Amino acid sequence: YFRNSDTGQVFVDAKMTIRKFSPSVTNIINLIPTDIGRSLFDISANIKNANLINDVKAVLQSEDSIEKEVTLSNNQFYLMRINPYIRRDQIMEGVVVNFIDITESKKLSGIIEGVFNSSPNGITAKKAIRNEKNQIIDFEFLAVNNAYEKLFGKKSVEVLGKTLKEVYPSFSNELLLLYIKAIETETMQRLEYFVPQNDKWYDTTVVKMYDGVVTTHTDITEKRKAAELIASSYQELKSTSKQLVESNVLLERSNMDLMQFASVASHDLKEPLRKIQTFGNILQSKWVDKSDNNEQRIYLEKMVSASGRMQTLIEDVLTLSKLSNNHLSRTKVDLFKTIDRITDDLEIAIKEKNAIIKVGNLPTIHAVPGQMNQLFQNLISNALKFNDKKTPIISIAEKKLTALAAKKLEIANAANYVCITVKDNGIGFESEYEEKIFGLFQRLNNRGYEGTGIGLAIAKKIVENHNGIIRASSVLGKGTVFTICLPVK
Repeated sequence: YFRNSDTGQVFVDAKMTIRKFSPSVTNIINLIPTDIGRSLFDISANIKNANLINDVKAVLQSEDSIEKEVTLSNNQFYLMRINPYIRRDQIMEGVVVNFIDITESKKLSGIIEGVFNSSPNGITAKKAIRNEKNQIIDFEFLAVNNAYEKLFGKKSVEVLGKTLKEVYPSFSNELLLLYIKAIETETMQRLEYFVPQNDKWYDTTVVKMYDGVVTTHTDITEKRKAAELIASSYQELKSTSKQLVESNVLLERSNMDLMQFASVASHDLKEPLRKIQTFGNILQSKWVDKSDNNEQRIYLEKMVSASGRMQTLIEDVLTLSKLSNNHLSRTKVDLFKTIDRITDDLEIAIKEKNAIIKVGNLPTIHAVPGQMNQLFQNLISNALKFNDKKTPIISIAEKKLTALAAKKLEIANAANYVCITVKDNGIGFESEYEEKIFGLFQRLNNRGYEGTGIGLAIAKKIVENHNGIIRASSVLGKGTVFTICLPVK
């Protein structure tokens, strides 16, 4: 038996003499066949953390077994058992020392322990407690990891060896039934539950282990709060979206009403205004040569002039209101041809001002043709009107949109846009008015310059209708540059 056993064994008699040993014990105790009959005191052992001779003496004296884990000098692990050898007549003849190799199980145990204690989730092992009818009534804590201690604020010494109901008197019956179900059905169980004592949500997974369970607990409080916040935000978003749809319907209705009102109002205003202009012109033509009353003639001229400005204002307001209709079809618009038509229409004004119009290469874009004509006509007319130079110079050209410029203008993709500049050498304005100049009825200079203050508001509305951007930069007395960025499509 000794020769064939894989377990390292050595038999030592009551006088500490070696009587027998198995071959597998020779890597633990330095024995050779001729050592039989020698004293154990003369033999060396490769055990690092135990005194073999003292342990054998202790068993011989007490007749009580000793069991302990020992480590060899080569870092192998063994379970050492020293049992008294008692004959049938109850006389102890010596001891039998057994060495069982537990190196692999020790390594595996180390890995399991490392995983157990390094896990961010709280893990416990519990065994079932049964009554006389073999029914599970509670569970006893066998092991808890470090994360469990932090998660539930319970030290291992507070829970090990105690039951669930002792540690947690108000333990959920629902959770207890879940543990029992995991054992009886041998299936994994899972439950999310709330603990009011610490205001926490936990996700618990339960699996069977022998006649007990291993439970894994995860703190999902933040996750639950985030989910609740998302659900709440979603409901708010739905409510806001509904309100937005209703607001859009009301806004569209309001825009339609506004357009109808502007059309009717302009028509109703134009008719009496036309009569004022007509009769004013008749009176003026009759009084020019016949009346000697200079004061009356001046009043009449002011009336005719004011009615003319009123007519222009009504037409501008009507134009602006029509721009709210953003559903007009868009086609290819050659901006060079558009500028060419505008300069042809403004030929008389250009000659009267002795102006020079410089037109560079201009792109073709998808736009509403009439609105593009209105946009650039307003800009060129302004450049002619607000100019006190002997030779006004107006330059219209395409400008390359750089990535830096696009970023400043908050344009995501510069390749999808074209930029056109309209530059003049007119009277200019202070830089503080670069935004205000596009407001309704904004007139920065009233020194002999006619206008309604709507032209640039119309220009801005047209550009915005095309998802574009318009900016103005100016130096007082030196001129103004308008930069228009429009999408190619």
